Amino acid sequence: MTKPWSVGILWSKAVQERENLLDLHTVCYGTNFVGEGNLTDYTWFAEMELALASTASWAKGVEHPDYAQRAEKLITTTQKKFKDLPLAGYFIVGDNRTDLALRQKEWFDNATPAGNSSLIHSFSALSILTGNDIWRKELAEHVTAYGGMARRIPSGVGHALT
Repeated sequence: MTKPWSVGILWSKAVQERENLLDLHTVCYGTNFVGEGNLTDYTWFAEMELALASTASWAKGVEHPDYAQRAEKLITTTQKKFKDLPLAGYFIVGDNRTDLALRQKEWFDNATPAGNSSLIHSFSALSILTGNDIWRKELAEHVTAYGGMARRIPSGVGHALT
């Protein structure tokens, strides 16, 4: 029987750090990770790290600061790669995609909630876990994009509302 992958092993295999940015590789062949992560990949990896950061100390009895730090690095990279600077929201693909006529945003939750919905959770958790005011400001800015959707079609943005 093979050993289950731990978060630390997953991080060391799937994430490459370079010049204050992260590259997340999301396709695994054996032990090799390839492929370029999209917004949802980055935000869900960050949500996993944040869930562990908020529970590891009481569940395992051990403080583990890496979880929150790694989540913060993922979300900081997400801002640099995916954020639509003049408008609200984040694009599905990174800014390095020059082969596309336009980059789209996904707001609505499907079988997997949208990366933009996931960011609401990440900004909220980071503001609490790190105490850094920038995450509270990002949350306040990002939530405004969901106001109309929450009133008109709440079932389409359920993850953002939880």
